[in-house]
Amino acid sequence: MNPGVLIFGGSPAGLQAALDLAEAGIEVVLAEISPFVGDDARFKLPDYISHPHALEAAKHPRIHLLTHTELKSV
Repeated sequence: MNPGVLIFGGSPAGLQAALDLAEAGIEVVLAEISPFVGDDARFKLPDYISHPHALEAAKHPRIHLLTHTELKSV
């Protein structure tokens, strides 16, 4: 079984962590409660347009994005 990582939160830090782990060969599931990743209040545009790592993460074969996802229990 390949090790994998679950990251909660599609913030810029979460996106960067997902990209770093995926580039290291680790499967990543990135879960975000909102419909978009890369949330940053400094931008007026929708986050999927304004954050450069959002598109990279969406296209990466080892990153699986789950939007509208909320953690109910562990």
